Amino acid sequence: MNVQGDLVARLSRALDGIAVSVTPSAPSPPEFVTVSRNGGGFENALIDVVGVDVYAWARSEGAAFSLMERVRRAMRSLPFSGGYASVLEESVRRDPDPLTKTPRWYASYTLKVFDENAGKEP
Repeated sequence: MNVQGDLVARLSRALDGIAVSVTPSAPSPPEFVTVSRNGGGFENALIDVVGVDVYAWARSEGAAFSLMERVRRAMRSLPFSGGYASVLEESVRRDPDPLTKTPRWYASYTLKVFDENAGKEP
């Protein structure tokens, strides 16, 4: 499963109207979210353990926090039927963009995902 791409699609739907991508676009919209896989590896033939970083940017601290809360709700509701065996939120913190000083919040997750086609020959 392409977890990074799947999360971008799912968060885009859950955050109706908020731009969600792997990298920030230029120029950046007033509010946006980035999702990136930061590592992981296969636990066995069926389960991929995936590290994910999520950043939520907004014009104010309160708006950035609120956006991250929406992200957190969406992440907690990732469906088993969609391949998400478990979702562990590792960290959530305020993390202003170091270059622009734009308000931003960060969350990290460890996901266990499975693919119904795992182990089958291509």
